Formats: sequence, structure tokens, C-alpha cells
Amino acid sequence: MLDDSSAVWTPLAGASMEAGAALATSTARGLGDSSASLFFDVDGTLVWVDPANIPEGEDFTKILPTSGVLDAIGRLRERGHHAYVCTGRPLSMVSDALVAAGFDGVISAAGSCVSLGGEVVHETLIDSELAAELIRLVLAVDTTVMFESRETPLVVSRTLEAVPAFPDMPVAHSLEEALGLAPELRFCKFTQPGMLKAPSIMGDARLCELVEANFDVCDMGLASEYSQRGVTKASGIAKVLELEGLEVAGTFAFGDSENDLPMFDAVETKVAMGNAMPVLKERADYVTDHVKDDGVVHALRHFGLI
Repeated sequence: MLDDSSAVWTPLAGASMEAGAALATSTARGLGDSSASLFFDVDGTLVWVDPANIPEGEDFTKILPTSGVLDAIGRLRERGHHAYVCTGRPLSMVSDALVAAGFDGVISAAGSCVSLGGEVVHETLIDSELAAELIRLVLAVDTTVMFESRETPLVVSRTLEAVPAFPDMPVAHSLEEALGLAPELRFCKFTQPGMLKAPSIMGDARLCELVEANFDVCDMGLASEYSQRGVTKASGIAKVLELEGLEVAGTFAFGDSENDLPMFDAVETKVAMGNAMPVLKERADYVTDHVKDDGVVHALRHFGLI
């Protein structure tokens, strides 16, 4: 666990030593009267979820940050800063209670959907014919995939009847059933969570070719994530900054897993959680405590934001 005195500043990748030193100095002393824009990953950053210990039938998407983190977000907003959720979850799996904790908006589905003030203002979807072909092949090779959407997330599996961690999520066993449950196949991305214990879709040559031609693949530790090519948390942040009229200066990103790396490319200051993957810690300007120890709160205090 790092304390403030042991934090190490590093220049941005590709930046000059002078630029890195300027960033360290300006950020460490706080932003003064200027407002900051902060982007927070959810799982492993705002919230700690242990998949091995989720009670049967409990929906993990309803788990909220600790009272300490919720209080810190409130104080952050009281001081005039902007706070946004920036998650790999689809909007349908971001609880209203989390957003109501004091966030200005939500970047969901790893950048494919942006909502501000409770309204979806930007969305990029997988082509419906491509989604149908993916479903056909997933069923043909007898594996399981979770197609994510802000409307109707859907598990596609020939044999699975339900997913304990997602008790309300429908399961389709055929393309016809998928079309009945989600008629327009309006999906933003798809994943293979480890809890599904399914063979990797990348083990089939036809699926692998289709995926590599159309999607970016990300190792999230607990799941493999397949996002539309070029759609990332970075593109979602860029859209928020554009729509909100905000500058890159004074932006922060907090994350823990591989799909947070693009987010790091889009902001001025990068914060890795104490539980983050090593690749994030290597890229971070500051490494805070583990999410279980309210690392978000520790970092916000370090930067003088609360």
C-alpha cells in the first residue's frame, strides 16, 4: 500500500522530461480554483466484486461503492469538479443508485455508449448482420457468449439455462430465440466472463477470423472483452469532452484492468489502483491503494481534489 510520501511520478510516455516534471508539479499542488474532470472505472476501481463469493441469486451489478467512496464523490462535486463513470459494463448493468451517487454522466460498454443527464447522447452498435453471424458461429461451436446492450443484454448458449451472477438475464439457445428476445440485435460489444467456464471463441478458426477483422480483444482478468474496432474508453472520453465543452487539461482517469489503458491515453493524469494489472501501474502517474482500501478516496486526497 502506498502512502503519499512513497508515490512516484513518471513522465507521460513519449513526453519530454520537462513536460513530465511540469505535470507532476502542477498536479501535486492541486488545481486551485480550476475544475477537474474525472473518469472512474467501476469494477476493481469504484467497486470490489469477488466473483467466487457472490451469494447465489445476487446480482453483482447492484453492489455499490463503500460509504467512504460515495462520500468522496459527493465532496468532489461540491467543490465544482466533474465526475463520470467510465466502465466496460453496458448501461443496462450500471445501477441507477451508482449514477445517483453524484456522477455527471456515464461512459458505458467500454466507450460505445455515452449518457449525460440521464439521456443517451451517443451510441455505436455492432452491425446486426455481423451480430447474427456471430451468434450462429457461437452456437455452432458450442460455446457461450454474453452480448451486451443498454437495452437487452443476452447470453447465447446451446446448453446453459441461466447465469447465477445475472439471474435476470435471458439466455438464447438459437438465433431464432435471440431474435425473439432482442429483435434488432442492438448489441454494443460481447464478452466471455470467466464465470461462464466456456471454451474461448478464439479457439475456432472461423470465429477467430471474424473477430480479428471486426473487433479489438481485451484481457480484463475476469473476462475477455470484444469491442468494436476503434471504440474504446478513450473515444468515449473524447466524446464527453466534446459535448460538455471540457478541456483535456485537468482530466484524471482511475482504472485497474487492460481496457483502462485507452482511457489513460485520453487524460492528463493517470491513476492506477493498488490492485491494478502491472501494465497499468507501469503507465500510471500515481498508484493508489487497493479498491478494498478505498484507493479512490486516497488518490483524491493526494491530489487535493477533496
